[in-house]
Amino acid sequence: MIEQINKFHYADYIVFVGLLLISASIGIVIGWMDRKKKSTQNYLLGGGDLKVFPIGISIMGSFISAIAILGVSSEMYIYGTLYWNVMFPYPITIAVAGLVFAPMFHRLKITSAYEYLEFRFHKCVRIAASAIFCFQMFFYMSVALYSPSLAIEQVTGIPLLYSIIGTGGICALYTVAGGLRGTVWIDTFQVGIMFIGLIVLIVKGITEIPGGMTEVWRRAEQSNRIEYFNFNPSPFVRHSTWTLFFGSLITDLTVYGANQGSIQRYMAVKKWQYAAKALFINLIGVFFLRLLIFLSGLIAFAKYYDCDILSIGTVKKGEQILPFLVLDILGQLHGFPGLFVATIYSAALSTISTGMNSLAAVCLTDFVKPFYQKKYGIELKETTATFASKIIALFFGVAAIGMAFACQFFGNTVMQLTSSIFGLL
Repeated sequence: MIEQINKFHYADYIVFVGLLLISASIGIVIGWMDRKKKSTQNYLLGGGDLKVFPIGISIMGSFISAIAILGVSSEMYIYGTLYWNVMFPYPITIAVAGLVFAPMFHRLKITSAYEYLEFRFHKCVRIAASAIFCFQMFFYMSVALYSPSLAIEQVTGIPLLYSIIGTGGICALYTVAGGLRGTVWIDTFQVGIMFIGLIVLIVKGITEIPGGMTEVWRRAEQSNRIEYFNFNPSPFVRHSTWTLFFGSLITDLTVYGANQGSIQRYMAVKKWQYAAKALFINLIGVFFLRLLIFLSGLIAFAKYYDCDILSIGTVKKGEQILPFLVLDILGQLHGFPGLFVATIYSAALSTISTGMNSLAAVCLTDFVKPFYQKKYGIELKETTATFASKIIALFFGVAAIGMAFACQFFGNTVMQLTSSIFGLL
């Protein structure tokens, strides 16, 4: 029988809030250091002179969301290890992005990904694609903030409204203050938190199970959770090696080949070769981070092997499994649950800050500047354009907080809509 779950201790709140405040401080300090640099090149592209390592880590952090950590770990718990097949096309994707897309974007010297569509096709195509992107990214940011807040609330008792406003507000603050340069360094810090949080959870989880990792694997095998490949060609199976490989290949190519957040990071280094190196760093980092996420799901399954917390209703959704495990095995170690909740929110905030930066770049480049040029016959001043970028980022940050809170009234509709719009891109 599962005992009553531990709740947050005041030390957990201190650790959680403290780590969020460190993130905010990094953005504010970098913004203050760059206060005399009023160009959009500096605000949206980090001045084009950022270092390879933080860019590589930032790329990784931007696309490992809290939804991925909670969702993939529950996938391992409920269905097993077949999902690991998504890693096979990843090196191909990174090679194509680094050797084809990064050189092309550097050669074109663009800020918005959709400028290319006007070069290649027509201005109307660019405007339509930009509008769809803004709509999609806004909803995705909202879901990325809402989903972990809901999962954490139902397990830890932290009110949904407080977590959405608090974490979303801090994210909006440091993103607006620090621009892309601040976001990149904050991403680097937050990815470090992700690794530390998952490693602590896994080490403690293994020690909780008699027999250690050997027993974890044995229990998973005994329950048919270990599945290396499935070459069933039927399109009606839930997952197969084929669908995971080709689905991941296409998705990752859009993420690393045409996503606005990726392109801004490619343009934030001096040469496309540096962007390619950053992508390689991202490749290594994503491999190890996903491995930790996979292991956390298997450890959760082994821990509750004889009493499935999902089927008996201890948790209502798969996304709550990992937070429950954390409070179960780390609850007596005050401060560590706070570290793990910070891990989840670090993943969410990296995604949201990337979205805010991307929306600022796209709206300014594809809508505000062309409109101003057409209306007044002159280009927008750099100082005004930079200020407009900050206002746009702040607007979408605040709007995403509101929409994240509204998501609770839509059920799964918003998530389904977001996935559908992703498909359009």
